[in-house]
Amino acid sequence: MEKTASRISSTPRTNRSHRAYTLVEVVVASTLAALVFVAVLKSYVMMARTGANIQNYTLLEAKARKGLEMFSREARMAYSVTSGSSSSVTLTIPDTSSSRTGTGTGAYTVTYFFDTTDPTNGMFKRTGPPIDNPTGTSSTTVLSSGVKTISGSTPRSEEHTSELQ
Repeated sequence: MEKTASRISSTPRTNRSHRAYTLVEVVVASTLAALVFVAVLKSYVMMARTGANIQNYTLLEAKARKGLEMFSREARMAYSVTSGSSSSVTLTIPDTSSSRTGTGTGAYTVTYFFDTTDPTNGMFKRTGPPIDNPTGTSSTTVLSSGVKTISGSTPRSEEHTSELQ
């Protein structure tokens, strides 16, 4: 009888599919996963803040545009400015059913002013009847809030400008 020779290996055969991870591999994988998670979370928070800022800016711009449009409409219609200061103006609007300086039932006065009682949250306001109902009850409407004054120098006169050139 012949015996066949079998191959003898010095290392035992192991099934690689059942091999466990070492502690170092688990720690490295967990650290990498945590870093990726933090990066994704920061990106999400940044996008959420940016979206909220854009929405707030859009609302603020729309309110400011509406207030300025209302002011410009009434300023074009006004036939006199009865009082004015650095922070307010009072306009007299004629009765639109008669002459330009009509004082009929549709005539009214309106005051636009910058309320400076709270310097951190200035407000652009309008006092007068509703713009679409001149005979209505007069009230004060906040057209825009969070307005800040811009301090600056007065415009230069032409003689000072020519000296600079």
